Amino acid sequence: MRYIASIKVLSVLLFLPLMAYGASDKGDEVAANKEDVKEKSKKGNFAQGAKLWSRNCASCHNMRDPKDFNDRGWEMVIMHMRVRAGLTGQDARDISAFLKRSN
Repeated sequence: MRYIASIKVLSVLLFLPLMAYGASDKGDEVAANKEDVKEKSKKGNFAQGAKLWSRNCASCHNMRDPKDFNDRGWEMVIMHMRVRAGLTGQDARDISAFLKRSN
């Protein structure tokens, strides 16, 4: 009976480092995914920007062609409209990503 109990304790002690190693891999993977999401949000999401642009901008005025302005011009328009339309920072980055890739 003592022999079986000591085998159980020994097996737990042997597998603890392996379990901790697996957990740290998951933690690293989750951290890497969070970094990817942060990086994408800094750049803006093209597809989300297209939806926001058509929904927000068309509600007040005629749709402009993305080629009407260059990147610098769109930055100024977005900065102005962010205040006027009450866009969040992420919405502005998404719309900017769409317009800059479309012009």
